[in-house]
Amino acid sequence: MQAETNVIDFQPGGYISSKQLCERYGNLSKRTLLYWRETKGFPLPCFTGKMALYSKADVIAWEQQNFQVQQVG
Repeated sequence: MQAETNVIDFQPGGYISSKQLCERYGNLSKRTLLYWRETKGFPLPCFTGKMALYSKADVIAWEQQNFQVQQVG
């Protein structure tokens, strides 16, 4: 699978919201994130109230396994 990701300050450590992930993947729908969790092993979020937060380290590891990453520069 090849996908372009928007470059956000995405250093490992900390968490990223569903909204930020959707923007990172080119304005993907939140439903697609759910689909990826169900079918492609996308990391599970932790919830604070109603907000889903994803571990950046888990997302980076998943991307490395599932996307062909293109080096910039």
